[in-house]
Amino acid sequence: MLQDTKQVIDHITEYEATKDDILLMEDMYFLEWKEYGIDCGWYDGDVNGFITFLVKDYDWDTPIFKIVSQNIADAKWSIEICKEYLMKLV
Repeated sequence: MLQDTKQVIDHITEYEATKDDILLMEDMYFLEWKEYGIDCGWYDGDVNGFITFLVKDYDWDTPIFKIVSQNIADAKWSIEICKEYLMKLV
């Protein structure tokens, strides 16, 4: 478990429980740890799915990871992959 994390947003859990499409937005999940951030959101258009980013120092142009998922289970898995990566940095 990462110590001193700050979970800023979590609409993923609510969406998973309700399947309410109004919750599908770019800002669905964000967790901060030190200089890193895990961000997951819904993107329409070409992607039409979830994208999870792992960034350092808010550098969105060159993310450490960018994982595209087509369903909520895979989006949650991608968040966990990012957390596991961060735990290896401890």
